[in-house]
Amino acid sequence: MKKLSVSLFFLILMTLVFLVPDAAAEKITGNNKSERIISQTIATPGDKAGHVMIQTVTMSKTTSSNTEWNDVMMVDYQHLDQFEAGGNHMGYGYHKHKNGDTTYFKYSGTQKPAGEGAMSLEGKYEWTGGTGKFKNIKGGGAYTCKGTTTHNSCDWQGDVEY
Repeated sequence: MKKLSVSLFFLILMTLVFLVPDAAAEKITGNNKSERIISQTIATPGDKAGHVMIQTVTMSKTTSSNTEWNDVMMVDYQHLDQFEAGGNHMGYGYHKHKNGDTTYFKYSGTQKPAGEGAMSLEGKYEWTGGTGKFKNIKGGGAYTCKGTTTHNSCDWQGDVEY
């Protein structure tokens, strides 16, 4: 009978553990607008007409209706591989929040020419870590951008949990 009671107790405990929801992810939206290119390297491999590779470090300002993400500085490190009809990009970055904490992310997606030297980009991002309040950050989402090789604006939305 004692073994049955202990087994029943653990069964009930495990059931409760799986029924208790995790901390709810919060929906979040924002915009990143480039303010300054820190560095940029452009290479034309010559293998195909219109093939350009660009590596850029950019500082941007993030705005959001969420006060913890509004008026926040962002730096991202991007590699873009562009052909005449489109290409791929990927990168890593961080946000420096007003309280001094940092959030880290990675992203990847595709881009295509949008006329007159402009480009449109879209893709997915994922939070990869953080400090302080954001130490256990999780989640991610999607983004769309419009821009040139010198300026861009990206709208993003997703889920964040910390």
